[in-house]
Amino acid sequence: MVADGLDLDGPDTLTGTIEANRHINFSFVSPDYDTTLNFIFHLVALPIDLNTGLPAQIVDTTFKISLKVVSSQAELSIQPSTSETNLVLPGRKKGLFSLDLTNSGISSFTCLSLDKIELHVKDKANNPINGRKLINIGNTGFYENGKKVSLTTGSMDKFVFTFDNFIIEPQQTRTITLYVDFKKTNEKTVVFEIENDGVTAHFISGPNIGQSPVINSNSQETTLLTEAFSLIGPGLKNSFIIETNPFNPDEAPVRFSYELPKAEKVEFRIFTLTGEEVFAHDYSANTPGGIAGENIIEWDGRNNDGVMVFNGVYIASIKNAKTGEYARIKVAVVR
Repeated sequence: MVADGLDLDGPDTLTGTIEANRHINFSFVSPDYDTTLNFIFHLVALPIDLNTGLPAQIVDTTFKISLKVVSSQAELSIQPSTSETNLVLPGRKKGLFSLDLTNSGISSFTCLSLDKIELHVKDKANNPINGRKLINIGNTGFYENGKKVSLTTGSMDKFVFTFDNFIIEPQQTRTITLYVDFKKTNEKTVVFEIENDGVTAHFISGPNIGQSPVINSNSQETTLLTEAFSLIGPGLKNSFIIETNPFNPDEAPVRFSYELPKAEKVEFRIFTLTGEEVFAHDYSANTPGGIAGENIIEWDGRNNDGVMVFNGVYIASIKNAKTGEYARIKVAVVR
């Protein structure tokens, strides 16, 4: 069968007895893109009326049927991305991670509506935590372009974020960010986890209306996202942490994080265990490393002369040049 010049892999002719009230079915293979097909039927020979033996009286020997072909398949692809630092100061609402939601559909029949996202809360040992004791629910939720787009409910170790009329058009990507307001707590580390089946959506039109699309991500595991966050106190002593320890400088520099109540000059030093200075760098106020709030600095494992240090344990020191407050932490170099 051919329509508009496309070979649809079906029969081109039909012969035989045409009975009253008989339905004739045609099958064809549709193209792999959205289009409108025009089927033109020609009666090439007048049939014989079996009652009279004469040619049948047919007024129209040509007619056309237009058929719109659209794809009804779509998947919801989810790509997570975390914030630059995993430091969290209780009492300050912070964006912890973002989700890029992409609708792979190509037709108007594949619009998707995001329904809910379930978030599990655990401690560092992977044990469930009562999230309601950790988080101010009223100030927690997913935001898009500064506007809250979810309703948050919580029960024990799980939070459920529901969405109302959050439509993702075909070929569209929408990015939502989870902002969390932590209460003061004795917990030092909190792990957030979203499983692949913890995100649900549905088609809002077309032949799949009401059904759930396939949810996919880059994760090869059963979890979409697992991320640990460190709860800190104000000031250098309570917030100075190292993100990878030990670290291999041949692979990546080591990152240190800390919190400043206000912009100040910061002095960063690396010492041997015997107190010999290995590396020194100062960060001016109101520049990266000396800004109010969260700061991240890196060390590539080289000394002041640019030479790679030996394997071993060193002392990293951070000092507020104005107040004199300082903090120290051990860092191991393993190549």
